[in-house]
Amino acid sequence: MRRNEDLTASQRLFRASWGANLYRTIDGAPVVPAEFVIELGREVQVIDVRDEAELDGPIGHVAGATWVPIERIDEVAGVLADDTPVVVVSNRGRRSARAALRLEELGMRFVASMRGGMVVWKGLGLDPSRDPKTLRRELGEVPAEVAGRPASVTIEMIREQIGDPGAIRWAKMAAFLMQSRISCVDGRDDHGIVGTPGGDAGEVLLAMAAIEALTDRALDQAAVGQLLAGYVRTFGSFYMHTDLHALQAWVAVMRADPRLAGRLPEEPPGTGSGVWQRWLRRPPAELQEAVLESVVAPAHIGCGHIRLMTQHAADYGIRQELVLA
Repeated sequence: MRRNEDLTASQRLFRASWGANLYRTIDGAPVVPAEFVIELGREVQVIDVRDEAELDGPIGHVAGATWVPIERIDEVAGVLADDTPVVVVSNRGRRSARAALRLEELGMRFVASMRGGMVVWKGLGLDPSRDPKTLRRELGEVPAEVAGRPASVTIEMIREQIGDPGAIRWAKMAAFLMQSRISCVDGRDDHGIVGTPGGDAGEVLLAMAAIEALTDRALDQAAVGQLLAGYVRTFGSFYMHTDLHALQAWVAVMRADPRLAGRLPEEPPGTGSGVWQRWLRRPPAELQEAVLESVVAPAHIGCGHIRLMTQHAADYGIRQELVLA
């Protein structure tokens, strides 16, 4: 196995994004959502572990995938580097979950099953492939259909993509939000984004400020909580980014808090392992009050838009209390 820890900024972002999207089943198998697999594109090696006949069946397979029957799954760990991002696919995700767990046991560090398998993939409206070349593709081989593409998008490619108005599929923003999120314009992502100042957090603050202006009534803490809970119930996620410097400052303050002594991850933030992202998404219930007390300090807010709103709320036409709520 080979390993390269001299990571580029893009690789660090990828690993942070991987850790944030990964969760585990009750059996401990690593799983990522199909939407995340779509975003990854060529950054990930897709392994299909189904029987040969299933690859060109009614639900097809992911374009560019490599076929490795589940009984040969150990071969993947023997051929690919242990830090190769791998997503394993089956019909509904049960076989791929077992295969992903096995590859983890063999030392692969970035492997996961695609949640719901090809059933979910097709349910998202994505066209499955039935290309017979999938059966002959070797592990690590770049698919011929993408091998000649440049690493970055050119003006000519953009013109070809959107030059024909009849070929563009327009989508309503509400429909887009049901399948994706609004990121911050100057956040750092490892893939393309739709960005606004502050992302979801900035948009929700703008909406709540508009509600206060129209109703001439200040929203209390309970109302803010209800609005945020309703947003998450509707869209399934809520985006607010930070940066490494703010996270490190926040972690230093939490480590000095006696209420959190011995309860925080030992690993320092910024390693790309996703340990801190996972912990902060679900801190123990009894620690949440202590954690939340320090997160609103300006030095601990990595998004410049939200940080400036806490410091100069009047310049943004919003109450400081509403920003901090």
